[in-house]
Amino acid sequence: FGLPHSETHTALLPHALRLNEPHAPHAMNALARALGGERDPPAAIHAAAAAAGSTMALHQLGLQSADVPRAAQLIAAGAALYRN
Repeated sequence: FGLPHSETHTALLPHALRLNEPHAPHAMNALARALGGERDPPAAIHAAAAAAGSTMALHQLGLQSADVPRAAQLIAAGAALYRN
């Protein structure tokens, strides 16, 4: 899709954390402690990245609405290859 690598990961990280939050409570607790006792680590990561000037929306990085179905298909196909 031609999106910039690190910026894409920055935009996706809070969402990946939120998705995995119920499945990794010990990791989330460790992250919360590392963030100074933050109650909502995914939101804190999002806020910190946005405050630092990061682009937090994939469409602003160049992902077109028409690309979303294909991106979802590729993600779903690759999900079977990776386990959390």
